[in-house]
Amino acid sequence: MKTIKIIILTAIFLFAFFANISTIQAQNNVLRVHPISGGIGYERLLAPNVSGSLTLKILPFGISFKDGDGNKISWKNYAISPEVRFYIKEDREKALAGFYLAPYLKAGLTTIEATVTSDNDLKQAARFNGHTFGIGATAGWQWVTPSGFSIGTAVGYGLSSFGLGDVEVTYSDGSTEKESFKNIGLGMGWPQLRFSLGYTF
Repeated sequence: MKTIKIIILTAIFLFAFFANISTIQAQNNVLRVHPISGGIGYERLLAPNVSGSLTLKILPFGISFKDGDGNKISWKNYAISPEVRFYIKEDREKALAGFYLAPYLKAGLTTIEATVTSDNDLKQAARFNGHTFGIGATAGWQWVTPSGFSIGTAVGYGLSSFGLGDVEVTYSDGSTEKESFKNIGLGMGWPQLRFSLGYTF
């Protein structure tokens, strides 16, 4: 619950912050999609060479697998990632375009649900809740066409930590069992590869 509150409050704060900043330059906003990660993003120019960006990844239906014995597993993921982009270029005629460096943060929730049938036909339904937090930086390039469409690519590196919350198991006879894994965590580094398509206005 604490991670959910942090994600919601961060999203509200950043959207309110971006919405109340005014600039006099054209094309100071970008709406985009990230086909590889399944996210949607919004970017706003804050200064002549600085922008704020927020990306949301929501997979409410998730990914699920099921076999012929009735065993199934589903995975859902929600994530928010704010970043600040520093554009490095001399030509300021076209905002939000060119080479940039961008540090970022990332927070997310992951839910895994699994149903397994034992040899004595007793079904076990388990629910795993995990949370992630990450920090990193990317270097990228954003192209903006004369008609306003944008294409973005970026590479970078990030560190992520993953923690597992309580695991709840429900049996077909109605009994439940809960185990705590709050002290279990995992941290690792990940290379970043991004691609986006958007529209500036």
